[in-house]
Amino acid sequence: MEEQEKILTSYCFLAALTERQSDIFKGVFIPVTKRALSYYNLKGKTSGFDTDIQEAIKELYDIDIPILVVRHILRAIESAMSRREKANNGFKLMENGKSFEVKEYAFLDNEERYKQGSRDVNFLQQAFQTYLQKQGENTEQTPSFSDFINTNKNKITAFFSGKKHIERNDIEQSFIQHVNFLEYIEANHHQLYEIAENLYLGSLVASLLETEIDFAAKFSQGETYYLDTQIILKAMDLQGESDTMPVIEILDLIKSVGGKLRVLNITLEEINFILSNAINNYNSQYPTTTINDACIRRKKNKAWLMTIQGKLEVELEKTLKIIKEDISAKKIEEYKKSNDLKDLKEKRYKEANAIHDVSAYLFVREKRGGAIRVHQNANSWFLTANKDLLFFNLQKISPGCVPELTLPDTLACLLWLKNPLNLAKKVKKIGLSEIIAMTIRDEIASKELINEFDKNLKSTEDISKEDYEILLSSVVYQSAKNISKINQLIYDGKKEEFNVEAHKLVEKERNRRAAQQQVIKNKQEEQEKKQIENQELNEKINQLEKKYVESEKFNKDNLTQLEQLSSKLDAQGKYVKRFLTWLSVFVILSILGILLYNYTTSWDLLKKILAGILGLSGLWSFGSFVINLLKSLKVIK
Repeated sequence: MEEQEKILTSYCFLAALTERQSDIFKGVFIPVTKRALSYYNLKGKTSGFDTDIQEAIKELYDIDIPILVVRHILRAIESAMSRREKANNGFKLMENGKSFEVKEYAFLDNEERYKQGSRDVNFLQQAFQTYLQKQGENTEQTPSFSDFINTNKNKITAFFSGKKHIERNDIEQSFIQHVNFLEYIEANHHQLYEIAENLYLGSLVASLLETEIDFAAKFSQGETYYLDTQIILKAMDLQGESDTMPVIEILDLIKSVGGKLRVLNITLEEINFILSNAINNYNSQYPTTTINDACIRRKKNKAWLMTIQGKLEVELEKTLKIIKEDISAKKIEEYKKSNDLKDLKEKRYKEANAIHDVSAYLFVREKRGGAIRVHQNANSWFLTANKDLLFFNLQKISPGCVPELTLPDTLACLLWLKNPLNLAKKVKKIGLSEIIAMTIRDEIASKELINEFDKNLKSTEDISKEDYEILLSSVVYQSAKNISKINQLIYDGKKEEFNVEAHKLVEKERNRRAAQQQVIKNKQEEQEKKQIENQELNEKINQLEKKYVESEKFNKDNLTQLEQLSSKLDAQGKYVKRFLTWLSVFVILSILGILLYNYTTSWDLLKKILAGILGLSGLWSFGSFVINLLKSLKVIK
């Protein structure tokens, strides 16, 4: 099985195990490890170490499970076994789970679920490839669907495990086609979208497997969630259209589990500043800010925006149940002396933003009573949409401690653990919607980001007027991640590197324009056939759906690697038993032949011997002995 397909199949399998489970540890972690133990044993190995099972899990699911978690699960498996099971399996743990012995252990209970996951993944990937081809995309250069899912999964793993950072190898990668595909199947192919939701849920479970989260820990009750500026603007539908629903859903989830929504006075001040900027620069024809753009989309004018600003606090409490809470001026002065603020100011070109962010999470830390080490024990959180701020926060806490910040999707995963059985469907919907919204934010530059880029371009003397115009027009074709990366060079004082990157963009844009002109010449007729192509795409995916349904009838007999090993060992066992049976029969007949040859001198004597056996019911006993022997060796039933 190819690596990418194995990863996605694992996620589908984990999601299938999670269905109808109220205890993730018992219902998912233990079966996953049992299957790995069976896989290890079926390869002919009867003893080993915890690291061997860790490696078997990696080989089967491509999940890096911590060794302490492996030992914990192995101990749980042993505790759940009866004496009879342990005797039959020969399963024995030593050194508190560091090593084990196992005579014969075959666990094939969930193989049909695994095969179903493989079929689902194959169906989704075929549909994705078909979609890319219809869009004229190079399928070889487009990141895989597992890359797309894993970008989010790695972030969640970092949140729960306390990793200080994740590899940012996705700066140059674009996942916009993955988002377009998800939006397409959500509207047109519900079955495919359900598979994508299951992939997301399975990736959450994989994230938890890769951490040492304590499932037995009790949650705090009535937690308080302080909302960052962008979260509130999204909830008010004053950002991108795709941002609103995911945030509303996470706020509803918070309230449904008893959480309280709050906004700090310093956050309200920041929101008011942003609203004032949008009002002062309002343009009904050519919006200059994201808020301005949102107002036009919603058919709202400048006067409406001014009204909203004037009653902001009342509006938030009335419509979203968000209540204001103050941080005193004295506290803020204390926070300004923090080393965290000094370090964040070096990364931010706006000092006020840095003061706000550090003050917010230090305030949450005090609300918690200091640093904590168990996520469920947190009675307060600062909910933000800023991934970079989360990872900055992770760098500033002690190893093993829980961050004060959380993102919408990481929070959804944490809240899901409160009630996995009832919240799974809601969390799948929230999580996948948030991935879509987050990807759009990363891929498409906002009005504010473009303005920053424009300001930075004007600050350099090495860009000609012609190149300046090319650069501004090229921004729409660059990912927001890439523009942010280039802007950061100015904030870091690397003006020369900024100029180099700017000229690279100029060259890239000129090449793009030349290629675009050629594309226009070559595809004028294709543009007129867009509607026909969409119909063909629907027909092809419908055909895939039909084949998928039909294949369900024939794929039941496909064996997983685990089943193949088991079947092979079973066949070998039967062969050995048959060989021993016929060998036994041959030996018995040979012995009888020798006895007859040596001790019977005539047929008369042989007749007398047989008559004696019959008189003593010996023949019946002998026959019963042979039959029972064959039954015990499973030659006959």
